Amino acid sequence: MPRDWKKIETDYMGGNLSYAKIAEKWGVSVRQVEEHGRKNHWTEKRREFRGKVAARAEQKAIDKRASREAEKLARLDEAAGLMLEGIARALREDPEQLRRHKRKDGEIILDMLNGGNAAALAKALEIADELGLDTFNADSYIGWAETGTIADGQKFLATITHTDVVPEGNGWDADPYTVRVRDGWLLGRGVADDKGPSILCLYALKYLKDSGVQLKYPVRALLGANEETNMHDVDYYAEHYPMPAFCFTPDAEFPVCNGEKGGFNGELVSPKFENGIITAFEGGVAHNAVPDRASCTVQVGAGALVQTEGVTFEAGEGGTTVIRGWGKSGHAAMPEGTVNAISLIVNCLLKSGVCTPQEEAYLNVLHTLHADTDGSALGIAADDGLFDPLTIIGGTIEMADGVIRQSFDCRYPTNTDPEKMTAAIRKVCGGAATLENVSSRVPFYIDADSPAIQTLINTYNDVTGEGKKPFTMGGGTYARHFPYAVSFGPEHSDMVLPEFGGPMHGANEAAPIDKLLEALKIYIITLLRLEEIDF
Repeated sequence: MPRDWKKIETDYMGGNLSYAKIAEKWGVSVRQVEEHGRKNHWTEKRREFRGKVAARAEQKAIDKRASREAEKLARLDEAAGLMLEGIARALREDPEQLRRHKRKDGEIILDMLNGGNAAALAKALEIADELGLDTFNADSYIGWAETGTIADGQKFLATITHTDVVPEGNGWDADPYTVRVRDGWLLGRGVADDKGPSILCLYALKYLKDSGVQLKYPVRALLGANEETNMHDVDYYAEHYPMPAFCFTPDAEFPVCNGEKGGFNGELVSPKFENGIITAFEGGVAHNAVPDRASCTVQVGAGALVQTEGVTFEAGEGGTTVIRGWGKSGHAAMPEGTVNAISLIVNCLLKSGVCTPQEEAYLNVLHTLHADTDGSALGIAADDGLFDPLTIIGGTIEMADGVIRQSFDCRYPTNTDPEKMTAAIRKVCGGAATLENVSSRVPFYIDADSPAIQTLINTYNDVTGEGKKPFTMGGGTYARHFPYAVSFGPEHSDMVLPEFGGPMHGANEAAPIDKLLEALKIYIITLLRLEEIDF
């Protein structure tokens, strides 16, 4: 009986039958099947056919995943829009913040347990509770919200932000603690650093919980209350509670910061001035912020002073003159473009030549500190090619009992260390000043190719359509306190501030609403993708 070998060949191509099984199915001999197969290259054709089928299947799967991702992004866009009013409300309801720093025995301490920081943390946890999240307050040092109960020994993911802020400083157009919306921007102390991002994390967890997605790793949103000073909140957490498998902190810039410079802080302290002309000197609100205002009272008339750039003179009591410096504030880690108000007064005093030799010697030390922000004048400049070059700024200055204290904040790369910098600064001080209250932290770095870091950078690029790579920075965040952590947005280094807005730590601190909502989307997708990693 004649056989339709075309049909037999098609049957062989589309299935997994061997020559023997094909022969049995079609009632022919194995030898005949082998002969036709050899002459017509069945084996090669089947391999080629399977490759095409697999490619089509893979493309369908890719298209399906892409469609799901597109649908997910559309849902997130809608969800982010719906969350906007809640986010704005949460920021508006933050209680009035109390002044963050107190002076006690020459040491700056945080009024954490009984002041505004505890109240801010409590309000954040109240908001989280209203969103349906489980919450916990760890003795007002730190608190958290989470998607559900985390069992002992269970691995979990975390975000960490902070509810404390630097003092308001000067130059605001309105109340710093009343959130305003103007032309698509939020204005108020903490909208960028770091209350705005704190609210984003809470809403990201709300989305995860409300979506009903099964989480391999529960997610905890940590809320610190002591980031701006000494980060004792995370020290407390590490001592009493388990660390996450991976953590990111929205307290820097996008795309992903996988390394932070070391930190070196201290004070340049004058001797007690005897019969000096300087009777008062104050300026700055925090050691890690460039001061935009400072004042110095001197026992000479304004006519004896040289008018220099950025200063004004006012008549004081008893024939004294108050010199005021007017600078431009900014974060210590990014001092480019700032103007230090303290340095303006120091320059005026030195050019006027009215101080005693003892005062002038000390002012010359301060002049060297303020001469640049890369440490060249102090002899501590450093650049390792991995991080940006070293930066240093003078933060706060105050005078008490005839002694002036100038704090400084230095961020350094890997090719120097605190011992080298201490030696260089003491050499500059000579006998005119002493270096006191020194503290430091070493640089840290996480491999950019590690799975979690790749997940973060890929998600950022997928959402934004950019092709960015991880970077290192001078800022110090919570990330360095965890075994496996990085900082992740929500700022943008190329963001242009409006005329009415200022930077974090500055007057009229501003954050763009559209970028905050984009960050919310990035954080949600990132947390979902991190669930797929084996930690």
